[in-house]
Amino acid sequence: MRQTVLVVDDEASIADGLRLTLESEGMSVRLAGSVRTALAVVAQTDVQAAIVDLMLPDGDGLTLTKELKARDPAIEVIVITAYGSVRKAMEATKGAGAFHVVEKPFDPDEVIGLVRNAFERRKLVVENSELRRRLAEQAADSEILGSAPGIQRVLETRSNPCPAPSPADSCWRDPSRSTARPR
Repeated sequence: MRQTVLVVDDEASIADGLRLTLESEGMSVRLAGSVRTALAVVAQTDVQAAIVDLMLPDGDGLTLTKELKARDPAIEVIVITAYGSVRKAMEATKGAGAFHVVEKPFDPDEVIGLVRNAFERRKLVVENSELRRRLAEQAADSEILGSAPGIQRVLETRSNPCPAPSPADSCWRDPSRSTARPR
């Protein structure tokens, strides 16, 4: 399965340059020039990563990043910006959940590396989530089994193999400590 990247930038030359670069690396690319178009693409396509411009004609990349993460917490978003605002970059990575922030102009090789890292991180996040789900299911199954009355008796027997001691109970007799008198 080819990995799909959503590129959201209103500058056609940048969007096309990213598309050509990523497609040359075997990735599938979907383009959008606005927040509205990007959300429509995500509703119709399984996107694993996104490259989002910070400033878009109908909104900003931070709001879009938050919306993408709300729809798919495992999606990794790389924010690109020409503005170089440290505050906005920090807000993008911490507040909005962006994977990374890159300033324009950027090195295509850097973007390729970041997208590959984003795919790998997504794979690990999805795998971790699946393992946690399975573990929770196993724990729930063992709790269900463990609470059944018959299982409780088995568990009690396993932890205490002999009932309360009584002289007639063979489980508690120790032949070396026999109190029986020889006749």
